[in-house]
Amino acid sequence: MGIKRRLLLIVTLIMGASLATGLFVLNQIEIQNQKQENTQRVGALLASLSAPVAFSLVQGRIPDLDNLMDQLLERKEDFNLSHVALFDHQGLLVGQTGTPPSPHALPKAFIEKAVAANGSVIAPNAQGYPLRISMPVETGIRWATLVATLDWNSIQQSIAQREKRISLTIVALALIALITLLMSINRWVLAPVVAVAKVAQKFAEGDLSARIHLPGAGEITRLARVLNMAGERLSRQKELLEQEVAKRTDDLKRANERLEKLAITDGLTGLYNHRYFQEMLIAEVQRQRRGGSSFSLIMLDVDHFKKFNDEHGHPAGDEILHTMGEILSENVRETDLVARYGGEEFVILLRFADHDDAVQVAEKLRHSIEGAYFSDVHGTPRFRCTASLGVATWPEHAKHARPLIEIADQALYQSKRLGRNRITSVNDLEQTS
Repeated sequence: MGIKRRLLLIVTLIMGASLATGLFVLNQIEIQNQKQENTQRVGALLASLSAPVAFSLVQGRIPDLDNLMDQLLERKEDFNLSHVALFDHQGLLVGQTGTPPSPHALPKAFIEKAVAANGSVIAPNAQGYPLRISMPVETGIRWATLVATLDWNSIQQSIAQREKRISLTIVALALIALITLLMSINRWVLAPVVAVAKVAQKFAEGDLSARIHLPGAGEITRLARVLNMAGERLSRQKELLEQEVAKRTDDLKRANERLEKLAITDGLTGLYNHRYFQEMLIAEVQRQRRGGSSFSLIMLDVDHFKKFNDEHGHPAGDEILHTMGEILSENVRETDLVARYGGEEFVILLRFADHDDAVQVAEKLRHSIEGAYFSDVHGTPRFRCTASLGVATWPEHAKHARPLIEIADQALYQSKRLGRNRITSVNDLEQTS
């Protein structure tokens, strides 16, 4: 059960209990007021009759006395009277408003008490309500006693009608108060609480942009402001975290790219390494088998490199290899692949190039190397260098990757045997053999 229903139930129970208590208390008060009112009114009526009755008795005017009884009988409903009797000082009945029925028979003990009393005597019924009221008739001398019997049924009906009116009025007022109270609670308590709960639920679902704006300066309003501040802090933290994650992801991506590049790149020349070249060569063989085109390999070795290292040192030799890589990369297409095969040996994969095209590219490379100046460790151009090259074409000279490399390497070493600084193709090997 939600807080709204629980609060509604609690308020309704409290209002219901308050209403029942209020009705009971008001009814008791009303009964007491009506007791007092009827007693006072009947007492005042009897007191007002005392002088005329005494005068009629002194003058012996019994007809006047009977007229007084008849007038009183006509007004008995106004005073909730059922019977009025007049007794002399000996307790004998002198007159009455008609013959009382047996339920209204006057107890002898009450008559004796009333006649003997100097003032008014009240006899209540079983419910404690005044049933009989006596009043002395005197003008300095006690002439008689008036005794009025109240109509209990009429009194009960009157009480019931007044209780009904009071109850209906109280219930109507209570309903109005309950509706007003519930509307006020809903507006000032429940609606803000529900709004705060909705924002908290959105926060739990990951929507940190939700905000709540409540008027006033009560506890719930302060709670809403605290919740808004928490949402803003969480939003900033989330934004900073996302930025940090994005930065870390970007750094990781760049690091992976560097690692990947390092894994396939030769550290000295910046060219692809031997392992990557082998993978690309196998892939190219498979691709060209599906496409039906040809490609070529150029194997290249720097002439007299060991002697150069011995004379000028390995750092100078490293500069030769680095510059050699730059010359090779600058003289081939972007679609071609240049790699350091090992030591002072390089390999170039020429995609979509037949044997004649490959020989032309090899000659271009040989000529560029021959005409270049290679720098020393201080960056001063001072060395000249040459290279020997071997050319092989797929599928003309070999159907698979490894045999193609081997035959290109054979052509390379044929160039060295023939005096270096030259190009030998597999076709030249076949003609020689």
